Amino acid sequence: MFNKAFHDLVTKSRAWYKTIKKVYCPCLGADVIFNAKGFYHLLYDGTGTARSLNERLRRLKLLPHVIIVIRDAKRIYAHQAQSSGDYWLLKETIIMEEATLNIIVVLRKTAGGNFFYYSVRDE
Repeated sequence: MFNKAFHDLVTKSRAWYKTIKKVYCPCLGADVIFNAKGFYHLLYDGTGTARSLNERLRRLKLLPHVIIVIRDAKRIYAHQAQSSGDYWLLKETIIMEEATLNIIVVLRKTAGGNFFYYSVRDE
C-alpha cells in the first residue's frame, strides 16, 4: 500500500511540476525555469544515487512551497560558484501544517544565462 501511495504522490507531483514552466523571481530580476533536472534532483542526489524514501517524501512535500519562496524571497541567502555552474540559495519561512519551516530553494544558473530550479530542502 505504501509503495502505491508513494508512486501516486510522485506521479501527481510530477504532473503538477510540469505545469509550472517558469516563475519570476523579483530579487534576481529574472524568470526561474522549471525543467526535468529539477524534478529528478528531488528523487536523486547529485551523483544520481536514489535518495532515501524519507528524503524523497520530505522534498516532495516541500515542493508546493517552492513557487512561494521564489516569488516572495526578499534577498539572496547565498551564492556558490562551482565548476558545474553557479548556485543561488533563496530562503523563506513558511508555515506548514502548524509548523514553521525555513525552506531553502536552490537555483542553478548555467553558461546560457538562465536560472533553473534545482532543489528544495528545509533547515
